[in-house]
Amino acid sequence: METFPPCSRDTLPVAPSPLTKTEPLPINFCCSIADFEKISQGAYVDGVWGMFVENDTLYMVRSRTGFTVYEIPFVRENDVVKPANAVVNRDPQQYKEDDIAYDAALAAFIIAVIMLQRDEAFPLHERVAKSNPPPKVVLMIQGRSAGTCVEKYYSWPKK
Repeated sequence: METFPPCSRDTLPVAPSPLTKTEPLPINFCCSIADFEKISQGAYVDGVWGMFVENDTLYMVRSRTGFTVYEIPFVRENDVVKPANAVVNRDPQQYKEDDIAYDAALAAFIIAVIMLQRDEAFPLHERVAKSNPPPKVVLMIQGRSAGTCVEKYYSWPKK
């Protein structure tokens, strides 16, 4: 699996924008303290994502525009780290997705696959699932959202 270089606010080509219109993000994700240390290094996916952590908050920013899409504060509870009060950008000029369930699944997928190098099933958006296109097309369309060439890593369908 491809690894991505570390990222910080200062290494992004475009300064991240503050979130002005948000919706609570019910992300279902948790990790060990060791995994959160990996997440804290950030990840830069050229031309797609810049992801960095400041004060235990993960910022997931579109690297070309600087638009912050997800802002995910993490809290430590015993040996587990999990999101608390995460939000997603709902400014339609910056981010057009409006399906909160898909956003939650996509954010968790990106963290798991890009930042932690886990092998996870790609979240299938409901409107794409109903369209019944060939699997390769689905993966390429949705892979652009995730910021990685998932076609290279994932078989279809993955259970």
